[in-house]
Amino acid sequence: MPEESVIHLNGQIAVVTGAGRGIGAAIAEIFARAGADLVIVDIDQARARESAEKFVAVGRKALALQADVASASDVDRVFSTVQANFGRLDILINNAGIWFRKPFMEITDVEWDRVLSVNLKGTFMCAQRAARMMIPNRTGSIINIASHSGIFYSRGQGAHYAASKAAIIQLTRVLAFELSPLGIRINSVAPGGIDTGISPPVHSTPANPLGRRGMPEDVAHAALFLVSPMAEFITGQTLVVNGGAIGS
Repeated sequence: MPEESVIHLNGQIAVVTGAGRGIGAAIAEIFARAGADLVIVDIDQARARESAEKFVAVGRKALALQADVASASDVDRVFSTVQANFGRLDILINNAGIWFRKPFMEITDVEWDRVLSVNLKGTFMCAQRAARMMIPNRTGSIINIASHSGIFYSRGQGAHYAASKAAIIQLTRVLAFELSPLGIRINSVAPGGIDTGISPPVHSTPANPLGRRGMPEDVAHAALFLVSPMAEFITGQTLVVNGGAIGS
């Protein structure tokens, strides 16, 4: 983590789900540069611990927790642990999600349920538990990581994945009306064409005006802006981070 952030989150506590790699790891790293202490949540305990140890080594407080966000008991354990260790929560990044390419006619009921459970139900449960911790202080910011695929047709992403991400965008809008009077802002970021290194790209040539694939840091910078005081009049919005593409 060589450079220092121009936005400061000093002393704030941030939970980032799916932070063992990819976009979640990039968000956690950039938040750490900005001064936040972190709770790294991932279904892979080893990856969560590796990320947390990196932040502890540079002076940040970081806690690694293994959890499946589709499990209510796991989600409850995460937030009770945050309460026990930090006593409060300032930021939640709902990043954990799964996807796989499969034609609509080949998606099984089990596959549909699993994608919706992780991506949508997991976002709902984490946001609800986080809000319960934020309400007493009447302050907090939640960012839901949606997708370009929840707005535009994106070839190969799968109907189950696209439906879950579209639902997250509308969930964000609805929760803005319920949570804003309680002091909590909630927004979503919709990435598209991001080179996470986790899976191969759909297209070899980026189909966007900027002519390049996005990097996880592009999404992380958007999230950092939205949780910062610079965005204090922004809630219920979806920031698309896809190089200006309008489909694929």
